[in-house]
Amino acid sequence: MNAESPTHHGRHALPDHLHLEVGTVSGLIFSGVVYEVNLPGSAGGMGVLPGHVPVLTTLDAGMLSYRTSADAEPAALYVVGGLAEVGPGYVHVLADHAVHSEEADAVRRAEALHRAEAQHVPEPRPADFKGIKAALDQELLRFFQMVLFGRKP
Repeated sequence: MNAESPTHHGRHALPDHLHLEVGTVSGLIFSGVVYEVNLPGSAGGMGVLPGHVPVLTTLDAGMLSYRTSADAEPAALYVVGGLAEVGPGYVHVLADHAVHSEEADAVRRAEALHRAEAQHVPEPRPADFKGIKAALDQELLRFFQMVLFGRKP
């Protein structure tokens, strides 16, 4: 049954799913049937299930997650700003910017790798260790000669 079909008591039945559409001015990012949506609303996070009362809200930057069934793992999109219109059987999102979370994660990983490489101090070469060890051994020998014999070599 959908939100428009009356039950045998004359009341409208609640929908059992939501139709989610997420888009930007550049195009549609996601469109599909889902069970649950979590939005990064400007006034705080907002969970939406089928039958939700109509709401129009602004969005902050954050993860928009959704599940395709009650026991499914959540999937996610990263959105930055925009508007969300919620109704009993739908959620329409017009985001300022939106990407699939895998793309956002890949971008974050690449940026983190770039920062790490920029801060990376190259390890000394093995030849450097040999030279340092030889100099240290020589200094230790001089130190022990001073301590044991009271003289400088």
